[in-house]
Amino acid sequence: LTSRWTRFDLDQKWWFSVPKMHVERTWVPSCYLGGFLYVFGGTNRSGSFSSSIEALDARADMAG
Repeated sequence: LTSRWTRFDLDQKWWFSVPKMHVERTWVPSCYLGGFLYVFGGTNRSGSFSSSIEALDARADMAG
């Protein structure tokens, strides 16, 4: 169970931490579209399914 994300930099071949999600979750489906990383649902701390969706602006994260 985590609220952390990481991104992989292909040029540096290294994983970097990015801002935490608002909701802790596990078993999370995700996709990358239009410069954003989206996570959907997952399982929360109580074992229930979460209906929340969060997005990370990957371009803003890479800018600094």
